[in-house]
Amino acid sequence: MGIYTEKFAESLKRLKEEKDVSYSDIAKAINIPRGTLYNYASSRNSFPIDVAIDIAIYFNTTVEEMLDEPNSGYAKVADEEEEYQ
Repeated sequence: MGIYTEKFAESLKRLKEEKDVSYSDIAKAINIPRGTLYNYASSRNSFPIDVAIDIAIYFNTTVEEMLDEPNSGYAKVADEEEEYQ
């Protein structure tokens, strides 16, 4: 997989640990199967952009920040979208 898939997967794992949530919690909140999320987190599959956005919103961050690209010029996703509870 590409470098962005790996960076996003690393950020997902880090945020998951920091927030003390499970893959099941995240998957349920963003409405995808847990196994699918686990495959993304393991870099087995690339993240579709809609899933990447949903994950960023869940963690109240941006896709760009999760990719270590904070100066990409895109607006903060969490400010534009509904936050997950």
